[in-house]
Amino acid sequence: MKNLHTRIIVLNYAEDDVPLHTTDKEQQEWYAALGRMVAYGLYNDRNKAEDATTQYVRLGFRKKPMEIDACYHMPVPQPRHEDGSPRYGGTVSNYLHGLQDTLTTPETCFVMGAVLHSGGKWGFHS
Repeated sequence: MKNLHTRIIVLNYAEDDVPLHTTDKEQQEWYAALGRMVAYGLYNDRNKAEDATTQYVRLGFRKKPMEIDACYHMPVPQPRHEDGSPRYGGTVSNYLHGLQDTLTTPETCFVMGAVLHSGGKWGFHS
């Protein structure tokens, strides 16, 4: 059986920092950079698990300088019902159950940024 994983993504931004692009190409490149940040690490050694997991990811962006930042917390086992079956859906608090330790421990967070360089290309760094 395949494991079902849940990724909780919280995007923080100021209204004034939502970029207004002058060309469709610029807009598509920004969407691609944001999408890459959202999907980063969905399947890699860090996230392999024997069972279903929940992962919390915080993202933010700004336009001066044009940058997208993300903090990927370590996945934790999926919350369970009293009978031991995984608990999916429902309220956000169902998913946040069990994440308190990983959210308050800095070493459980991997940080990555995407920066728009002056040449118009996005660079990614951690």
